[in-house]
Amino acid sequence: MANRSVGAASLLLLGVLCSRPILPQQVYGVTALRDGWKLQSSCVDRAGGDVISSASFVPVGWIDTT
Repeated sequence: MANRSVGAASLLLLGVLCSRPILPQQVYGVTALRDGWKLQSSCVDRAGGDVISSASFVPVGWIDTT
């Protein structure tokens, strides 16, 4: 029984040492969608990323974020 407890404790310690730390969202570069952002489903607007990301793209019918 003691060997089983030592094995479980070793696995727990290994899991703790190998896990990634939980960091605040700011560290991961979360961007709040406010101040002029719009959303649209890719099922509705079938334009590719190269078109959508261009300065000349006009998001007609897209939804304003709040």
